[in-house]
Amino acid sequence: MATASNRFFITAIKDGQVASGYLLANMSLQQRWNPTSKEVSPDWSVNGNPDTTNHPVIVAYTRLGGALKAPQDYKWMWNGLEIEFTGNNSKDYTYEKNGQEYPLFIKGTQTVDGVQLPTLTINGNLAGFGSIDQDVIGNVGKIESNGGTLEYSMDILVRISELASTGWQGFIDFDGTGVITSSIASEPGGKVILLPSLYAATAQQSTGSYQVKWYLEGVSDYAGDTRFNTFKTGTQQQMKLELTEADITDNATIRCDFYSTDTQPKLLCSAYQEVDDQVDDDFMYITHPKGSSNANLREDENVVFTVWMASKNDQANVKAAYKTYKLKLLASDSTTCTADLSEIAGNTGAVTDGYMNISKKVTVPGLTEQVDGGQVTVSYAIVDRNGGSVSGIIIASTES
Repeated sequence: MATASNRFFITAIKDGQVASGYLLANMSLQQRWNPTSKEVSPDWSVNGNPDTTNHPVIVAYTRLGGALKAPQDYKWMWNGLEIEFTGNNSKDYTYEKNGQEYPLFIKGTQTVDGVQLPTLTINGNLAGFGSIDQDVIGNVGKIESNGGTLEYSMDILVRISELASTGWQGFIDFDGTGVITSSIASEPGGKVILLPSLYAATAQQSTGSYQVKWYLEGVSDYAGDTRFNTFKTGTQQQMKLELTEADITDNATIRCDFYSTDTQPKLLCSAYQEVDDQVDDDFMYITHPKGSSNANLREDENVVFTVWMASKNDQANVKAAYKTYKLKLLASDSTTCTADLSEIAGNTGAVTDGYMNISKKVTVPGLTEQVDGGQVTVSYAIVDRNGGSVSGIIIASTES
């Protein structure tokens, strides 16, 4: 079963425009810290000038209403404290490597659709900086609107784990490349292999002392697929998970649960890994009559989103294999709006795990006949009572 996902954003406008936004990074914001060896993985520190390959770059997508707009003024924050800069380099947050001092953060801009948006490069390791569990990177500022200014605030989490002196820590490593780059699974790069490893304190455990269960996008109940929903034991290679482009659309989150080998296995810990497919041509389109996946609603208005799967470069080249479309609605504080789903036009099934079936025959630009897709109508009232903004996560699958 192939799956794909995308999301939409809606803002309720009460008094003119609303300033908002979100933060996106060019890589997974996760680090692991070993207090014994003082090593960090992955290593975000530098030996020279920073680049986007080895360092996370966070982009602030600042918006006025539904359109991108550069902020008039802004600040970058780290765990609630402002990051001050000398030029583009962080002033007080620095680190030393190979006898040379480097800034921990570097600010800049990136042009997206003709708009210069703020960026923050994490130029060194946050793990080991007294940071455990998670750090919060934030961006707050003002956007000019009709001669005045509107304030906005947004943040993104950096997950940091430590190999503690007690307890367990699991890891997922790539056996080779972590990106699918070939359309033929038998060719190099046409598949990814994930290997589990488990640590107690700082000591790696023998594979015979634990077993694992794999999940793809949080799901383990793939019927008849022995890679999931079953314990795997033996050597590290025997416990591996192998994925091809048929399993992943664009990217996916893989989870590995580590269990004891007792008669009634105990869950020891979980590990996560991101896998990208650079071959897959499948893309989810989300549009509404006045735009694409972002909408602004005034009182008594609603918006109808139409969803379908097609080629990345041709929205009329429909991917007919995708039959089922489901929606999860999130409030401004990221909680699931389960109670509101019953009011959404387009509901064609019960709510399961926070998702509602929105499958429907839809009209696609460039085609006269209707195709399998999804459709959902969201009202101003729903958006207003959920903090003034909501986002929708839509998942499409080839499961009928």
